[in-house]
Amino acid sequence: GKKIKQKYNLKEVNYLFIIEDNKLYIKSSAVLRIISKLKFPINFLSIIIFFVPKRIRDYLYDFIAKKRYQWFGKRLACCNLDSDIKKLKTKN
Repeated sequence: GKKIKQKYNLKEVNYLFIIEDNKLYIKSSAVLRIISKLKFPINFLSIIIFFVPKRIRDYLYDFIAKKRYQWFGKRLACCNLDSDIKKLKTKN
């Protein structure tokens, strides 16, 4: 983490970022990169969103980031793979 922060001159890293081909993408630009890698029709959103000015996209990114716990709640972990796999095995 420290090497990345130094290389890309990042003061803080409390947002989504992606490094691809030694290029740093942050906030909404990182989201666009992720969406563009997904399958159709979701990847089509990246083409549409690309035409929204970056300043507006990043404003929406920051707004959603502030409200996400209020809207979706907060979990200590993304998922529990062990219990999810056990549930799948017992259903089959």
